[in-house]
Amino acid sequence: MLRYLAALILFSVSLGISLAASPEEIYLNSDILYLPALALDVFRDGGNFLSWSFTPSPYFFPDFPIVSALLFLFGNAYQALYCFAFLQILTFTVLAERFWIFVQEERIGKKLSIRESRSVRSWVLVLISLPLLGAARFPAFYILFLPSIHTSAFLVCLYAWPFIHQTTQRRNRILLFLTILFTVASDRILFVELILPVFFAGFFFPGSNPNDRGAGRFDLWKRLLPENGRLVLAAGIFGLTLHSILKSFLHIERPGTIPISLSLDKALGDGIRFFTEAAAWFRTGIVAGTRSSSDAAADFPVPAVAFLCYAAALCVSLSRIHRAKSNVFLAFFFSLLFFIPIAAGSYVDEYSLRYAAPALILAPLYLGFVLGFQKRFLTFALFVSFLIAAVAGNSLPKPFENALFRGHRWAPAESACVDAIAERQGIDLAVADFWTAKRIRVFSKRKLSAVHAAYSTLEGSHTISNRDWYLRTYESPAVVIPRGLGNENTLLIYGIPEEKTACGDLEIWIYKNPERILQTLRRPFQKTK
Repeated sequence: MLRYLAALILFSVSLGISLAASPEEIYLNSDILYLPALALDVFRDGGNFLSWSFTPSPYFFPDFPIVSALLFLFGNAYQALYCFAFLQILTFTVLAERFWIFVQEERIGKKLSIRESRSVRSWVLVLISLPLLGAARFPAFYILFLPSIHTSAFLVCLYAWPFIHQTTQRRNRILLFLTILFTVASDRILFVELILPVFFAGFFFPGSNPNDRGAGRFDLWKRLLPENGRLVLAAGIFGLTLHSILKSFLHIERPGTIPISLSLDKALGDGIRFFTEAAAWFRTGIVAGTRSSSDAAADFPVPAVAFLCYAAALCVSLSRIHRAKSNVFLAFFFSLLFFIPIAAGSYVDEYSLRYAAPALILAPLYLGFVLGFQKRFLTFALFVSFLIAAVAGNSLPKPFENALFRGHRWAPAESACVDAIAERQGIDLAVADFWTAKRIRVFSKRKLSAVHAAYSTLEGSHTISNRDWYLRTYESPAVVIPRGLGNENTLLIYGIPEEKTACGDLEIWIYKNPERILQTLRRPFQKTK
């Protein structure tokens, strides 16, 4: 009991430190601001949902309703996303505890006692604390904090695997079916994370349950998909079908890809860089002793350690694939999430690790499971983890409460600057690049219509935006932020501004007569009306 309480304290401290240390930029990323922008446009500004261009994974379920509710509750996207991070990490922790308790029960063939369950929960809390503390050194772990970045599919996967083996009630089966269906329709990566591993687990370990009575022992359909596996596959297929139906009347972007050979080169390059940095850290910090202990801790090679854990988990899961269904499930989970993004040409840079991040996060937990979640090592693991938490906490700016609650950072500088100018000049339209425009639109207290322009032509862009924004009538002056668009290109296409001003290092141009800008922005949409 004491060790479980210590693990709870460790997790709480790690959660607080990780939230306080999380950089502001992750919440202001344009991919993350997509759902707040959509919610504000549809529910606050009365925008037309059907006029939107959505991301390749539109995240309609479950991310969109949750983000919309938090946005309505807080009235500020930064606060809503920060609260979302807290809630999502807690949800992940609860589901991970449930997942590993089920896997452990499957391993020993009986239900765990309260004491045994508490031991598993303690290990899960410790092993979840480590990626939380390491996220500052390996941003791929920030997937646990954010919406619209495939995390909801990961959580549904953790929820569904134990559920399909433990439920026979019709109501629960319907709930499971609908959850998988809507999640696959919103984020097709769930088909890779859940449906395919479930299929292979059923193939390697055919079985029967009370619902399968009367089936022949070697019936192929029953062999491949025993128990609730048929329901999971059906939900996945219907989810893909629903996604195709949505694409027939909604504008859903195609995912960006590169040639497979280039994708492989990018992945290998990042992997080599991670281990080169780890080798340099080892030489200077351990062998030569030229770094202080605080510097060595701050530069600890978290990515290399994470990939070593992943490689070990993958090899061990493949070697144990004949022992239990969960080993099969996890072996394919680890394999598919890592290799399919490369094979599909989706790995373009380190940011693409978000596809494989669930496998990297589960890998240490799987190694803990293989070692039996033994209590005799738990005290030592807690001690080491508390030391890591102390080092991480010591690096935070003081006072800690300001870093954690961030009362002074609820709006980015761009929106505050443009709001101040718009209030003086009576401006309703702002034009910027993709990232800056999204920030202004989401955080502007004046509810400015901020639109982004294509980089070369400076015409309006329908990429993750509402085409109606560009077709509206604007009678006020307009501000243009040339950062990212190019000063010379902006002068050439939009003309010379009547006034130039600056807010910090942000240059802002004011056009009293924006007709030339409006004509340029509307051109692509007038062609397709």
